[in-house]
Amino acid sequence: MPEGQASEITVNYGDVLELPVPTYTHYIFEGWYTGEGVNDGKFTSVTPVTRDITLIARWKADTTYRILFNTMGGNGIAPQTYYFDEKIYELPTPVKYDCEFVGWYLDETLQKPVGYPLTLTENTELFAKWTTAYYYINFHTNCDVTMSAIYAAAGTSYSELSAPDNAHKEFKGWYYDSGFSQPVEYPFELHSNLDVYAKWDDVYYTVSFQSNGGSLVTAQSYLAGFFVHEFPTPTRLNYKFLGWYTDGELHNKVSYPYEVTESITLYADWQFVDPYADYVKISDVVQLQKISDRNGKYVLTSDIDCEGVQLSMIGSETAPFTGLFLGDHYTISNFSLYIPSGSNVAGMFAVNGGTIRDLHIENMTVELNYSLTESARNYGGLVGINNGAIENVSVNAEILMSDMGTCNRKNNNTNTGLIAAYNTGTINNCCSEGLLSSQLDLYYTGVRYSGIHTVGGINGVNEGSLTNCMSSATVISNNDTTSGTRISAGIVGINNKTVENCLFLGSVSGTNTTAQNAICGSMGTDATQENCFKAYNIVTAGGSSATLSYLNSDSFYTDTLGWDSSIWDIYGLDYERGLYPALR
Repeated sequence: MPEGQASEITVNYGDVLELPVPTYTHYIFEGWYTGEGVNDGKFTSVTPVTRDITLIARWKADTTYRILFNTMGGNGIAPQTYYFDEKIYELPTPVKYDCEFVGWYLDETLQKPVGYPLTLTENTELFAKWTTAYYYINFHTNCDVTMSAIYAAAGTSYSELSAPDNAHKEFKGWYYDSGFSQPVEYPFELHSNLDVYAKWDDVYYTVSFQSNGGSLVTAQSYLAGFFVHEFPTPTRLNYKFLGWYTDGELHNKVSYPYEVTESITLYADWQFVDPYADYVKISDVVQLQKISDRNGKYVLTSDIDCEGVQLSMIGSETAPFTGLFLGDHYTISNFSLYIPSGSNVAGMFAVNGGTIRDLHIENMTVELNYSLTESARNYGGLVGINNGAIENVSVNAEILMSDMGTCNRKNNNTNTGLIAAYNTGTINNCCSEGLLSSQLDLYYTGVRYSGIHTVGGINGVNEGSLTNCMSSATVISNNDTTSGTRISAGIVGINNKTVENCLFLGSVSGTNTTAQNAICGSMGTDATQENCFKAYNIVTAGGSSATLSYLNSDSFYTDTLGWDSSIWDIYGLDYERGLYPALR
C-alpha cells in the first residue's frame, strides 16, 4: 500500500472515497474488486459505500520469459513465452525418427528432468531426451488361428515372417493391406507399427435365402469354416421375422454363431402381426353405419358395395370426427348421402378434425334441393368442413345442387367441393371425378339471393394446404341471375392460402358466373398457386396449359408435378382414351 495509506478506512454511509493504488513487484494493478472470482464486481472511486466491505486487489503479471526447445535431433519447435508466475502443466511433444520421446530436461546432460507444474524465473532452454523406439508387427491371420504380435526395436531386419498354421487353406503370403494389393517384400526393416494380413486360397460356400413371402435376401458367400453371428434379416409387411431354418419344414432353427461348412438354403419363418389390432375393423355397410366413437380408430378390411343404401353422415357440425379412418386402399361404393333438413354441413364425414387416409369412394350421390335457413353452408362429397388431414383419397361422385327455393337470409354463402367444401387443414394426394352441378335460383323474401356461392372440383374454399391433387370432374355452375357472387373452378373455388402441384383434366362451365377458372376461381391477397396445370383443351381463363405429350409422360407427373409414383399409378397413360393417373 502507498506510504501513510491505512489498509482499513471508515466511510460514512453512501459516501465515495479516493481508492489507493497499491504496488506489487512484477505485477500490474488492475483494480479493486469485491471478490476473487472473475465475475465479482469492480469497485471504483465513484461507487458509494453502503455496508462493511472488503476490497481485493486484482493483479496481472508484467514479466514474461521464453522457453527454447532443443529437440536434440528431433523436429523443430518454436520458442514459447510464459508469464513468470504462470504454472505450466504441459509442454510440446517433439518427434524423432525411430526414437521415443522420454521427456524434457533442464540440462544438456539430461540429468535434471522438468517437473510439473513448471514456473519460470528466467529465460530457459530445455533439452529433449530420447530412447530407441520399439514397434509392433500385428498379424491378421484371416482364419481361426491367432498369432502373437512381435515387439522389436526400430531397425530390426526381417527376411521372413512365419505363416499361420492352417491346414485347410493355402497360405499365399503376407500383405500390408486387407485388400491384398501390397505384398510384404523381404528383407525389410521395422521403422513403424506394422499390420500384416494373411492371404489364402480359400474355399467358399454359398448360403441362399428363401424368405417365404418376405423381402428378397441376396445369397451370401462365406469362407469355409466361417462363423456367422447373424444372417440378413428380411422384412414382410404385417409379419414378425422369427428366424432362419435349415429345412423347408421349419424344424431346424439356425443358432448363432453358425459355422458354414457347406452350401445351403435357409428358410424364413414368420408370425403374423395385426397392424390394426387396436382399430375397429369395418367390412360391410352395417358396420360402417355403426361408427359412433368420433375419436376412434377405424380401418376398412374389404371393399364395401352399399348397393344403393342411403348412408348417414359420420359426425356432425357440432360433433366432428377427430379420430383416424384408414381405407387401407379399399373402396366404398354405390351409395347416396342422407342429409337432414336444415343441415349447414354435408359430407360422408360432416366435419373432419382427424385423419382420413388411403380411401376410395366410388359412385356416391349427394342431392341438395331444400331451403337455406342459416348462414354459410358447406356441402362436400367426402367432407363438409376439413380441419384435419385428408391424404391419398379418391372420390367419384355426383353432387347435384338444384333450385333451393326461398332462404331466410339474403347474404348466405354456400361452398361445395367433391373432396371437401371448406378446408382449413391439409388435402394431399387426392383426386376427384364425376359431376359437380349447381343449378341455383335463390330468393330472399322476394329478392334475389346475393351471397357467395363457390364450387370446386376438389375444394370449395381453401384456408389451408392443398397439394398434389388432380380432378377430372365436370364442374357446372348455372345461375338464373347475376345477383350475388358465383365462383367455380376445377380445383379450388376460392383459394386463400396454398395450392401446389395440382392438375385439372375436366371441364368448367356455367352461366352468370362471377369468376371461372381451371385451377382457382378466386385468389385471396396472401394466397399462393404454384406449379399447377390444366389440360390443353380447357378454354377457361387463367392457369397454365399442359400439352398432350406432357399428359402422357411419366416424367410430367414425377418431375414436373413432383408426385410420388409409389402413391400415384402414372404408367400406361393415354389422355385421349381417358387413362389418367390414379391413386394406388
